[in-house]
Amino acid sequence: MINFFNKSVDKNTQYILSLFQNNLIEQNCKFIGEGANGKVYRYKKFAIKLFKEGAAYSEDHKYLEKLQGSKYFPKLYYYIPNQIIIMEYINMKKVHMKKYPVLTKMSRYFVTHQEFQNQSEELIRFALDRGIIISDILGNTFCTNKKHIILPDVGCFKTIEEMKNDNEKNYMIERAYKRFESLNAVRFH
Repeated sequence: MINFFNKSVDKNTQYILSLFQNNLIEQNCKFIGEGANGKVYRYKKFAIKLFKEGAAYSEDHKYLEKLQGSKYFPKLYYYIPNQIIIMEYINMKKVHMKKYPVLTKMSRYFVTHQEFQNQSEELIRFALDRGIIISDILGNTFCTNKKHIILPDVGCFKTIEEMKNDNEKNYMIERAYKRFESLNAVRFH
């Protein structure tokens, strides 16, 4: 079953889909990285995530669809559930929480501690307003540019409906804020 997110599929997206249908992504697109659930490739302005068979988290599209329109998340172009997602390629610096020197270098991207905190809160609120809980945020799951933070990897997010009860929901929301706070504390001290 194919799902069109963007009904006007451009020539580049058509080309990527042709490569996918013919198992030619690896030969024609730049390999970016691999995670537990799949591999990511780049073609021009597109990031292409190919899911491994039986991947535990392969429903990025359902989160990205709800998060469209925010500067904090990549644009979604196309997806086939459990197989492929074509989204905006984010050409930014990756931030690794355990590598403090990289976080120290982030200071050129955010003028103040308050700006980083404000963006973190705005990002979390935007997601919550759309029924999404940022349940897995580490320094290596987001990027930054000179204007704002961005979360290209949404695979481990949760919807509010997926929470078993209010206690779990509140715990996950609090956890998202604490993760950003700890990242912010490392970066500014």
